[in-house]
Parts: sequence; C-alpha cells; structure tokens
Amino acid sequence: MNDVRNRLMTLVAKGQYDKARRECLKACKQQPTNAEMWYLLSAICGQQGDYTAAERYCLKVIEINPSVAEVYYNLAIAQRGLGKRNEALVSLKKAIKLKKDLPVAYLELGNISLEMGDCHAALRNYKKAELLAAGSYQVHTGMAFAFRCAGETDKAVSAAKKSLSVNDAQPDLLVLIAKIYDEEGKKEQALHFYLSAADKGYAGTDIYVNIARMYTALDNKKEAISYYSKALEYDENYVEALVNLSLLYESTKKLELALNLIERAYALDSENIKIMFNFATILSSVGQFCRAESIYRRILEIDPDCHEAALNLGNLCLLSGKNDEATSLYRSACISKKCFFNACSNYLLSLNYTDARTNEYIFEEHKVWGGRIEAEVRDERINVVNRKQDGDRIKVGYISPDLRNHSVAYFFESILENTNSEIIHTYCYSDVKDKDEVTLRFEKLAETWVDSANMRDDELAKQIAHDEIDVLVDLCGHAAGNRLPVFAMRPAPVQVSYLGYPNTTGLESMDYRIVDGITDPVNYEGMLTEERIY
Repeated sequence: MNDVRNRLMTLVAKGQYDKARRECLKACKQQPTNAEMWYLLSAICGQQGDYTAAERYCLKVIEINPSVAEVYYNLAIAQRGLGKRNEALVSLKKAIKLKKDLPVAYLELGNISLEMGDCHAALRNYKKAELLAAGSYQVHTGMAFAFRCAGETDKAVSAAKKSLSVNDAQPDLLVLIAKIYDEEGKKEQALHFYLSAADKGYAGTDIYVNIARMYTALDNKKEAISYYSKALEYDENYVEALVNLSLLYESTKKLELALNLIERAYALDSENIKIMFNFATILSSVGQFCRAESIYRRILEIDPDCHEAALNLGNLCLLSGKNDEATSLYRSACISKKCFFNACSNYLLSLNYTDARTNEYIFEEHKVWGGRIEAEVRDERINVVNRKQDGDRIKVGYISPDLRNHSVAYFFESILENTNSEIIHTYCYSDVKDKDEVTLRFEKLAETWVDSANMRDDELAKQIAHDEIDVLVDLCGHAAGNRLPVFAMRPAPVQVSYLGYPNTTGLESMDYRIVDGITDPVNYEGMLTEERIY
C-alpha cells in the first residue's frame, strides 16, 4: 500500500491529477475500508476543484474513521467551495475539537468569517492561527483583509506588508494597500502599490483606471492617458475610462479626441448627470454651443440644484447676449449653495453688462457677496501687520490667472519691465495652468515667481504671509479664476485691486483700487468699498 501511496503522491507532485485520481479510485474500490485511500482521493478531487466529489469522499472517510481532524478540515474546504459556509463552520469546529493545535482550521475559520462579513470573528481566528503558525504569510494576508474590514487601516497595511515580506506574489494584497493609501490621499504611495500589483499580474480595467487616476492627481497627464487607454483595450465601453480620458484630452487641447470619447460615454449612459455635464463642457470647448446649452438645460430639468450646470449655462447665455438670463442663473447658483464663489463672481460680473439695474443696486450686491466671501473664510484670516523696516525693499506681490496671452498681460508687462528692483522686490503668484510664451517671458521679468495654480486658497494665503508681502495686488477682481478669498484672508498689510475687473470687489479687506480717468472720471461718483488711487 505504501508503494501505491508513493506513486499517487508522485503523480500529484507532477500535476498529473487525472491519472492520480483514476488510480486512487481504483485502489479505493479494491480496499473499500481503507480510510487513507479515500482521504487521498478527496484531497486530489479538491486540488482539481471538484468540490462535490471531494465532499462525498470526505464523508466516506468519516464513515470509516470519524476521529481524523484533517478530514473535517478537507470537508470544510470542499463545503466552502460549494458555498455551504455554515456546514463548513461546523466541520471546522469538529476538526478543532479533535485537534486543538490545527492552525489551518483556525485560518479557514477566519476566511469564512471574513466572507460572511464578521471581521471581528475573523480576527480572533486569525490570531489563534498566528499563535500556532507564526511564520504563515496566509495568516497575515487574512489579517490584513480583516483589519481593513474592521476599519483599522494602519494595522491592515502592517499585516499586509508582513505577509508580502514572505511572499510578494500577492497582487490582491498590493491592491489592498494601494486602496488604503488612495483613500488617505497618499497618491504617490498608492500609485507605487497599484503599479506593483500590475507588475505582479493584476490586470484589467479597474487597476489601470486606478493607476491613471493617481497619475492624473500627480499631474502626469501623459502616463494617465496611457493607462486609461490600456483600460479601454480591456473594455472599450468602460464608461469611467471614456469620461476621464476625454477630460484629459480636453485639458491637453486634443478636442476632437475628447469629443469622440465623451460621445461614446454619453451613448452608453445618457441619463448620467456627470457624463451629461462633461459632454456639455467639451461641446462648449469645441464651439458647439447650441448642443451644449441643450444638455445643460436638460441637466437642470433633472436636477435643478446642479449649480455647476447653472453656472456653465449662464456662461453660454452671457456669450450669446442673453445677459438677464445669465444673471438669473448665476444668482440661483450662488444663492442655493453655501458660498459658490465662481457663481458669485460671475453673477457680479454679469451685473456690469446690464441697464436693468441701478448703480446703487449693483454696488449693494457687490458688498453683499463680498461680505459672504469674507464670512466664509473668517476662521482662516491671517491679519498680518506691516513688518517693513526702513531701508527694506518693498515686497509687491501680484496674483493672476492671466499671466499668459491675455488682455491683462498687455497692460501688466510694462509694469514688470519698468519696476525699480532697487526699491521693489516683485513676486508673481501665477495661477496659469497651461503656460505659453507670455508666461515664460513674465517668469524672467519677475524677481520671484510662484506657480500657485494647484494651491488651495488657504495654502496660497499662508505662502503670501510667509513671503512677508507688503503690498498684495489683485489683477482679476470677479473675473474667471479669481483669488478673492485669499484677499479676504488678509495675508498682506496693504491690498490693492487693479486692472482685471471694471468695478469694486465688494471686499472690506481690499484697501485700494487703482483707476484712471477712463475707468473712473475724476468727477465720477461711483461707489467702491476700496479707496481710489488715480
């Protein structure tokens, strides 16, 4: 019989399961009361994934000899494979009753408990298994997923890394770590583990989309485009990849590619508001304003509180001369949200183009919405004092999204060229996302250049305070891309508005407004929250 067993084990080692199974079944029929042969047969069937046969042969062993713990363990494996989790739990408990130091039984109890959503029971069993088999990477793998289930992410990462130190060929575990870092906003770490999982053979749309998302967050558009394209090679109708890739192409000015992809996504899910919104946005970018307007109106029919759609529809109305409707849309967007800064500024901007409102009304609206901006950031106010010492150069900082080929740049360039650097240290805080030749020229003219496009308002305000700016100049007002919330945080002792907007900012924290005889005739009685400087 030893010869038969050895031959069977050799066949299994070589992966010749069918032959091993035939010979083992023949041996079982020759010796129907030989529990060991039936046990080997059940194990071979389990290796083949034939859990029905494995379960049947385990039960045959138990009929012959009901006191072998390992048989109940094998029976549980088969039952779990057949979806009989409760029966598997019973079998494992019988195995442990017969043999209390059987680590694989506790490991399997943990696995089943985790599948049933009982992460705390899973952890208890994994810890028992760990005590009996401290070096088992499978135990630490199970613990990683159980800790994740229990919301203990630090312990989940620690357990996962411990398991990977023994066996790094576990792509699911690499993805687990990546998702935890992803959720915590640790984009670089998340990207590292997503890429490691892909290198270990984890393939498919989800992993490539996640990698692309990380590259997008890290502003590596080239790699993001590459991985979204890989996702679409797996599934050409993967909507998230279609949408996000279209937005990347739009941001890199490949508008026809962007339109093609978003149209495909829209055809697959035309009731999805996010897709509708992006479709309308890209249609606007390629100049198909009528189609874009139609989709924005449809979005607002479905969701009247979609403030972004109201804002963009307002922009289209303003472009097409429907100023009163634009004003109404902007106002609805900024009223219905806590303080939707873009809508607020666009609303005020639109008031400059109407004859339907008095100057007094327009001024009061600027004060009201300027006050709301200041109220929103009250807790983040810095309120620096004048730190300049006699003999120090004056630090003048300019903030603008338009240090590029833009009308603001035509007026501003001569200021940079003619600044006396012996008296003034010039800082430019540039919110330009896509630099052009004008931006590059300005970078050389400014003494200190700060790319601030990716800074939050509070981050930029702290940077300005850290730079000890004496005079902070706004070149935007309520025009697109403005940073008025930064001025409301008061990061500089003197704050000035100039050039980019034809009216008051409405901010009490803006000290001065630079004007001339064209914008503000000397006898002009216009109303400002700022003091005029001619």
